[in-house]
Amino acid sequence: MSAHDAVAEQQAQFKAFMMSVMCLLDIMTFLASPRLAARGANLPTREHILEHLDAYLPVAEEWEREYDGSTRRITTAHARKLREFFSTWTPSAGVPADVVQGARAFLAEFGMEPDEGWDAFEGPLAESPPTLTRKPELP
Repeated sequence: MSAHDAVAEQQAQFKAFMMSVMCLLDIMTFLASPRLAARGANLPTREHILEHLDAYLPVAEEWEREYDGSTRRITTAHARKLREFFSTWTPSAGVPADVVQGARAFLAEFGMEPDEGWDAFEGPLAESPPTLTRKPELP
């Protein structure tokens, strides 16, 4: 494998990892908030969740080993526990307390918690469409 191919492979792996992180943050936000999950709309499938956890875990575990003891430590304990939950639980509107707590703990590692708390969180506020104004005519 050439150096160029190795760099291209690393870039592809990093892109897949980042996509999985973003998807996991969205999924865990949904599961951390009982109000969102109770709506039941757009429930991710077990396979979808496992796909992203399986892409996230190897990279995060490598970083965890590499940065062990540093002040910015990456941990995978919550992600591994969630992986166990999702291997047997099919997502539904009634999210078990263990999954809710695991999702909240996962998000806390990224510094994420809504100001109103997870129990009151209903999702991002719908943005109002921008007000369109006519630009003045240029002379």
